[in-house]
Amino acid sequence: MLKDGLHKNRYFWYCKTEYPNIGGPMTILEMFEQSGILTLLGMGVVFGFLVILVLFMNLVAWIIRLLGWDKDEQESNGSTAAGAAASAAGGAAVVAAITAAVNEYRKTHQ
Repeated sequence: MLKDGLHKNRYFWYCKTEYPNIGGPMTILEMFEQSGILTLLGMGVVFGFLVILVLFMNLVAWIIRLLGWDKDEQESNGSTAAGAAASAAGGAAVVAAITAAVNEYRKTHQ
C-alpha cells in the first residue's frame, strides 16, 4: 500500500476504499452487470455512428442537388426517350432468347 490509500495492482493504480473488489474474483451478478453496460455502450456507439452516417449522406445528396451534379449528360441532350425505347426492345429480345434456351434444354434433358 502506498500513501493516500492507493494500491498498485499488476496493471493499474487504484484506491481500495473506492473500488474494493478490484483485483478480486467477480460474482455472476457483477459479470452480468459489466457485460450489460458494455453491450449498451457498444450499441450506443454503433447507433451514433449510423446517425452521423445518415446525416452526412443527406448533406452530400443536398449539396449534389444544389450544384446540379445529379443531371446526366443524356438527359440534357434530350435523347432519353430514344434510349429507353432501345433498352426496352433489347430487353424483350433477351427475354425471348432466354425462354428459347430454357425450352430447348428441357426438350433435350428430360
